Amino acid sequence: MAEYLYKYYPIVEYALASLEREEVCFNSMKAFNDNQEGKFHMAARESGVYDLHEKLAERIGEEYSEKIIFQYRILSLTTKFNMKYMWEKYAQNGTGFCIEYQYQDLINISTDVDKIEYFSEKEPNAYFEDPIHMLDWNRELCKILFTKEEKWKNECEVRLTHIITSDLFEPVDINEFLEKWNNDSEYEYWSEFITKKHFKCPKRIMKKCIPNKIYLGPYMSEENENRIKQILSGRPYTFEKITDADFKLME
Repeated sequence: MAEYLYKYYPIVEYALASLEREEVCFNSMKAFNDNQEGKFHMAARESGVYDLHEKLAERIGEEYSEKIIFQYRILSLTTKFNMKYMWEKYAQNGTGFCIEYQYQDLINISTDVDKIEYFSEKEPNAYFEDPIHMLDWNRELCKILFTKEEKWKNECEVRLTHIITSDLFEPVDINEFLEKWNNDSEYEYWSEFITKKHFKCPKRIMKKCIPNKIYLGPYMSEENENRIKQILSGRPYTFEKITDADFKLME
């Protein structure tokens, strides 16, 4: 793994607050652009008789997906600070900033870390005909958390996970669960299938992580540049503004 990893930000209040507090955010997969994040896929090996069970397979897949999304928070980074694609997509077309972190500091606050593998098409995690207890759950979790479709490969993502421990599970009644579980909220909601107990836990987990260096976008306004310089005043790490010429040369 590279010695440094990078996070691109637009100029928005939550990003500036994270920079000021020297924190990174492990976020819910529901907050990501890819609507396939955290999804557990079941399928029949062959068409025919098992088509009758498609709805049941879909429901079982949903159960596992909801549990995975509830239990894991994700921090997505990348391997370079000079990726034009990332500056344009995640840093407001070069008007934002990019934070460089030391890899060792990041793994100290994470449950697991790995590079994302990209595939043209995701395979099912399980087949309806096979005994579910025969699944290698460690392998399947890696497939769910550390693989994405090929269309995302330009992001060269390195992913860090943070598992939600049971002490953060807060019981809720059925009314709050039904009202909130699929809505925008500061919590994720999950219902335990067998006991029918309902829980919530924080959607975002903030962790202290000291930056190594800050890169300012080439088209950042003078006002925003001064805001960031004020935040960084007196801190030991350096910053550098990427030039317009550098930006045009990025791949």
